[in-house]
Amino acid sequence: MSTRGKGFAYLEALVAAMLIAVALVPASDAVRSALQQAEISKIQVRQHYRGLETFERAKAQPFSVLNSEASSTGGTSPSTALSDAAGTDFRRLAYIARHDIDNADADDDPTTGTDNGYFRVRVLVDGTGITFDGVVKAR
Repeated sequence: MSTRGKGFAYLEALVAAMLIAVALVPASDAVRSALQQAEISKIQVRQHYRGLETFERAKAQPFSVLNSEASSTGGTSPSTALSDAAGTDFRRLAYIARHDIDNADADDDPTTGTDNGYFRVRVLVDGTGITFDGVVKAR
């Protein structure tokens, strides 16, 4: 074999190594991006379930607690008994309001009725857009 053939094989190997290196850059960027997105998704799922936990905890409260919170906040301020403390990351804010389920007063305003035991429970996870909302009949 001539020396000219050996030099050609080294050149081929060098070109192949450069092609592999160039191809790996976008692949490694894609992997890095996927890992970052997975971390963001993990945080979002955690916040979703934390909000759901607060929503379910609020729905499970007895009439006396829901009535007290609805009376003290009017449904416009977060419940002090069911919301996270101020300054908490991704604070969960629970709003409790009385709910007019049958519209007996015929004013089409769900907050003005006298239906005993029906409450609107709304939980927001601050800074995320995650919201849980529902009407419950207190125990």
